[in-house]
Amino acid sequence: MRHKSSVFASVVFIFLASSRPSTATAPQQDRKSKPRAMALVIKWQGETPNFLDVPNHQTRGRMLIEADIDGDLVAVAVSLRSFEKQFEPTVTRRVSCLLKENEEREISDFTGDGEPSVKLKAVRVNSMEPPLPLFKSTIDQIELVKIERQPASSFPGFTVTVKNTGTRPIISFVAEQPALGSGSVQLPRDRPILIQAGKEYSFGMSSGHNGQLIAGRYIPDSIASIEIRTVVFDDLAYVGPRYNATRVLEYQLCARTAAARTVEMLDEIIESGDTDSARLR
Repeated sequence: MRHKSSVFASVVFIFLASSRPSTATAPQQDRKSKPRAMALVIKWQGETPNFLDVPNHQTRGRMLIEADIDGDLVAVAVSLRSFEKQFEPTVTRRVSCLLKENEEREISDFTGDGEPSVKLKAVRVNSMEPPLPLFKSTIDQIELVKIERQPASSFPGFTVTVKNTGTRPIISFVAEQPALGSGSVQLPRDRPILIQAGKEYSFGMSSGHNGQLIAGRYIPDSIASIEIRTVVFDDLAYVGPRYNATRVLEYQLCARTAAARTVEMLDEIIESGDTDSARLR
């Protein structure tokens, strides 16, 4: 009979890998083959404009805006989605258009469905090489190894490599951009531990969709500084502000409780000798 502890370790690993929350809002693009030199100005009715790098997408409730490069034009698709299936939203209606540089179009096709109109404008990015951001860690266990500019990108983006110099494994930390009031939660993707003791870890940071529109050109904000002041360890102890650690703690506690209960149920089935494949599913 399979040992219970080995079953538990396997199930915890599988559960954490498959149930992690998503922290990325846009798909990764091959920046070397398709550098992003255009942006889409998005102005929802009654709101201030925000910028979307192209190619990329943005969601707002039931609305989905997708933008891609089509030669010298920006191809835009605005979709209305249905959430009847909880994890599989389906597109019910779509409006598409091609925008030239500095061309603007208002999409109001979905106001009858209770959604606001939105103005879209294609603009060129005023690319410049940003200075490297300052780095600060209030956690002694996290040390900076290097910061590199992300190649072939028109938007300020950096790859940050840090090292766990302590003796305790880390399952999560929060990298903040104080000037923008935003942060990125780093969670383990395909393993239960994010950074083992003595190991390095690399992650990406970008300025997001903040910037200015000057003379028809989008000038994206750079990243002034990156700060790490919240770390969660594998025993669920943490250092830093509680509001930063709460999300990770809740996720890990729920995941571990569910995994433990799953192991108990599997052990009950194995010990009973029940070989009904339908029940084992």
